[in-house]
Amino acid sequence: MCLLSKHCTKFLHSYRKGILIHETQKETLTEHTRRCQKYWFNIVEAKHIETVFIKFEQLYMGDITNEARHIFELMSVNVVTLHDIGKINPLFQKLKMKNSWKVEYAPESISSRHSIVSAIFYLDYFLDIINTAKGDGRINRDESDVLKDFAYIYSYIISRHHSDMNNLEYFFSGLTGKNTEGDNSGKDAYDWYEMFKQELYKEPVVKLRKLDWGFISGKTWALNMI
Repeated sequence: MCLLSKHCTKFLHSYRKGILIHETQKETLTEHTRRCQKYWFNIVEAKHIETVFIKFEQLYMGDITNEARHIFELMSVNVVTLHDIGKINPLFQKLKMKNSWKVEYAPESISSRHSIVSAIFYLDYFLDIINTAKGDGRINRDESDVLKDFAYIYSYIISRHHSDMNNLEYFFSGLTGKNTEGDNSGKDAYDWYEMFKQELYKEPVVKLRKLDWGFISGKTWALNMI
């Protein structure tokens, strides 16, 4: 039983069919996510990236509880898993994939952008995990603060791919709706995401699965598209 399984039953709508990533190949979101996970872990193994994470965790995180360590590793591993989840944006599907899906829920304010939507999905998901762990007493306040810092940093990294997001402060100001350049796509994406959760969540599509390949603590879990 996954330690965080109670978080898995409420995340995302079912996209086994209908959500496309590449128009010519007709690759679905589920297929794309699994492929990204596969190549990410192949790269980690081939390049021994796990040693970088281990050293960083030891130097930066210091003496933390096993639960905080587990959440940090979970967040780190699954940046790749969720980096393209924003392609569920109905306008991305319509304009980029020529695929009419839930067009009545199209987020006009962010057009077909998907990176910022992916960032919001990631941020909301892991902030919920962190807040729940703190509320249950499984992590302390200091650990919660550090983990939230990384949740925002990783979310920012996701927002940068295929976008012109150029610095962390710019990203934060967009989330609060106070961007001096008028780019409040973060807040707009969050508002759309909140509507999405209320209107389109039907059944879970993401769960945590254990990988045979050990990472850092030997018990790495990756988000898995059903």
